[in-house]
Amino acid sequence: MKNISFHLNRKLWMALVMLLGLALPGFAQKITVRGYVDDETGEPLIGATVMEKGTSNGTATDIDGNFTINVDPKAILVVSYIGYDPMEVPVDGKTDLKITMKENATMLAETVVIGYGSVKKSDATGSVSVIKPDEIDAGISTSAQDLLVGASPGVVVTTNGGDPTGGGTIRIRGGSSLNASNDPLIVIDGVPMTNQSQGGGMNALTMINPNDIESMTVLKDASATAIYGSRASNGVIIVTTKKGKAGKPVVNVTANMTVNTARKTLNLMNGLEFSDFVKNNLGESSVAQLGYNGEMYNTDWQKEVLRTTISQDYTASIAGKAGFLPYRVNAGYTNSEGILKTSNMQRVTAGFSLSPKFFNDLLSININVNGTYADQRNADQGAIGGAVSMDPTKPVRTNIAMGGNTGLYLYNGYYNYAPAGVYDRNGAQNPVQLLEDVNSHNKTWSSSGNIQIDYALHFLPELHFNLNLGYQVSKNDARSITAANSVMAWTNDGLLGNDAAGAATLYKWHEIQRNTLLDFYVNYKKDFEAIKSNLDVMAGYSWQRFSYLGRSQNYVNSLGFVNKNGDNGFTYADGSYYMDTNTHNAIG
Repeated sequence: MKNISFHLNRKLWMALVMLLGLALPGFAQKITVRGYVDDETGEPLIGATVMEKGTSNGTATDIDGNFTINVDPKAILVVSYIGYDPMEVPVDGKTDLKITMKENATMLAETVVIGYGSVKKSDATGSVSVIKPDEIDAGISTSAQDLLVGASPGVVVTTNGGDPTGGGTIRIRGGSSLNASNDPLIVIDGVPMTNQSQGGGMNALTMINPNDIESMTVLKDASATAIYGSRASNGVIIVTTKKGKAGKPVVNVTANMTVNTARKTLNLMNGLEFSDFVKNNLGESSVAQLGYNGEMYNTDWQKEVLRTTISQDYTASIAGKAGFLPYRVNAGYTNSEGILKTSNMQRVTAGFSLSPKFFNDLLSININVNGTYADQRNADQGAIGGAVSMDPTKPVRTNIAMGGNTGLYLYNGYYNYAPAGVYDRNGAQNPVQLLEDVNSHNKTWSSSGNIQIDYALHFLPELHFNLNLGYQVSKNDARSITAANSVMAWTNDGLLGNDAAGAATLYKWHEIQRNTLLDFYVNYKKDFEAIKSNLDVMAGYSWQRFSYLGRSQNYVNSLGFVNKNGDNGFTYADGSYYMDTNTHNAIG
């Protein structure tokens, strides 16, 4: 019996060893790999995808081209980026990797627009990136600016806190000036855009529908200034819209619905945690003084100012060729609700292009016209910071009646820190009132277009004469009404003195800007196959005129608390100015 017992125990022991051996791969220790991804010029690649092969474990590079990922020591990393050949990189137990990606050879042979004319990408003397919306699903983008996010190394796009217009800041290889503009020059169908608007967050890229864009070319370095002068010192973004093509008419209709929400909010104290914090650090007397011993609320101010929304985008186009005339007609409607309450943008776009050719394609004519109407409801983004600093033990509304049988509530019923009924200017403003008691709108009408004529001589087809006539015009009407009796109205005594305190205020802005262009250049381009070389010579003249008229008016409602959202009873002082400039550039 004793021998049998020992024999069974030995079998159990061996079984346990075998089970542990099978389980060891499951407990294999992973390592943290830190890496850097760039291109052959040493430029970091932003947003490159890094995946562990055969798994869903992955990450993306940051604005400096760096990434961090936890993987098996023997894993293989698959690195991919638009316009570059994908790579498989074995880890081999290394914790630091340097990965240099190569541009796709096919892309190097494609023709890219560089301003005055076009060249093969492999022949471009400067750093050039091409983004094609059809390859990256432009339908989910509200603004053409969204197409640039992570699409090109050295281009950083910072959005304005969920602004529904899609406006934001674009920086190409960082900023170069401390007090001047660092914005890149935007060129749409050969017309350099001006962006002098003083009202609203709209810009040249937010006024164009992403679905109407054929390609976006980004010129990043000093060679861009040889084309457009000093205004291109911050880089150039060249937008080419879609054109008609030979063949039967093709109709495209797209419809998109997107859900917008704040991906993450700050983890803040609730009402009870905050009152305990005050008591433990400042004592019971402070708790009583600040009113935390009475009725205490538990307000999540971030939830009060943020929301989840549904936005819609519809576009339709028809393109084809009628006889000798290739054409494209397009229209679109966008309704974008911002995640910050009260923010919204509605945009209607329409346009057409004609691109006929004559004399065996020696004469080419391109006509482009695009128009946009946008209605933007602005929300004060200061409400986001106000929600973080506001006391969580206080309610959104108090509905404390004002004296004198006015029938009004103190500060229109919104809670604000007001000892003895007088607002403390050092206290935080109610962020919900900051959104709901200010009605700010921008309405923008914009149109741009050009006619470009390119003629190659019959007896010398390598010699081209090119004439480009273009225009841009936009009108912006802005108005902002601050409700009477709001805490903002009671602190607004800088407009017309103390008489304005508590009264409704109205701010109006009207502006018109015009931009006209004439470009003419002669280009001789010839390839010499025998010596595998080419000659490209160009000379020309460029003239552009900017005209800008702006007028602002400030109104104060002299009737006090009435006419919360109307103009009646307002008195005003106004100021206006006019600016007219011309630029002349010789090129060659």
